[in-house]
Amino acid sequence: MRLVIAVTLMLCSVAAAETTQTGATALRRGVNALDLDGDGEGDAVIVAMHELGNAHSALVTSFVRVGANARWEIVPLRWKRGGEELSLRAVNGADCQLRDLRLVPSAKGFSLVVAERELGESYADARPVTFRWLELAPDEPSASLVWREVRSSATTASYCDVGEAFARELGLPAR
Repeated sequence: MRLVIAVTLMLCSVAAAETTQTGATALRRGVNALDLDGDGEGDAVIVAMHELGNAHSALVTSFVRVGANARWEIVPLRWKRGGEELSLRAVNGADCQLRDLRLVPSAKGFSLVVAERELGESYADARPVTFRWLELAPDEPSASLVWREVRSSATTASYCDVGEAFARELGLPAR
């Protein structure tokens, strides 16, 4: 019963995501309605906070699309270095954010840019930031989709907060 109530409340709070002046899509906490792959079907990006009980937290983002036969499917992230994540966990320290994402409109729907940096001695230490660009691609041999990393680059400058790196290096706003 609790699950039914939670899902009902979640679906009632669906908001259409807005595009910022720089072209990035502003994602709010909750369910963001978008068409991720440009197929005309309503997909969703779900953003939720995970409080860690200290000065740190994580913002967890899940991508869900309507697939064949109107089945809801998770769209995982697949990395060139190997591995897969079902959701992206943005890491927040009290001082700086170590990992985050931006969703940018593209000809095929959306592209995803993930920024991350090493921890260092503390969350407040500045380090170079790595940007990873992901595109939606078929997950062969199924008809499902995955976010597949297509390229990456590292900044020469060091940053405490990856949000600042997004703004200065790519002209993408804070989330």
